[in-house]
Amino acid sequence: MCENAKEIQHQWNQEHGDVYIDETGRVTCWISNVDGVKKVKSGFGIHSGNGIVRLTKYVWLPRLNQLIEMAQKPGKRYELTTQDFFDWVKKPYQGSPERPNQLFPSLEQLWLAYVMKQKFGSIWNGSQWIRGSFTGGNTKIVRFRTDL
Repeated sequence: MCENAKEIQHQWNQEHGDVYIDETGRVTCWISNVDGVKKVKSGFGIHSGNGIVRLTKYVWLPRLNQLIEMAQKPGKRYELTTQDFFDWVKKPYQGSPERPNQLFPSLEQLWLAYVMKQKFGSIWNGSQWIRGSFTGGNTKIVRFRTDL
């Protein structure tokens, strides 16, 4: 989900404590100069040594507090945005008879889906984010498997 959320990935300015996954599937918490990486730019860790520069693809996994911060709207009180989120969770997800909390098993996934819908007009169809109008009901929504 996070890898395909390009709008979110482009916003990443790494900070201590950020969580990311590298191209080998290893999940790591960002601490400067981990594995010789001094900077992350456009989703790539920049390694340098012995006159060689090497890039490693990273996917940012925003923490819950970062997702909640992204959902905030200028001039709107924090608690009102949170109430909007809870109202959104109670309604059927676009193209599905199920509510978002029945489709997304974690709070991080719920907030990511909320941010992508509210900020970028995109919904998750099980494999990618889709933009546009979803009133026709033709979009297939796939439930996450939690038994893996």
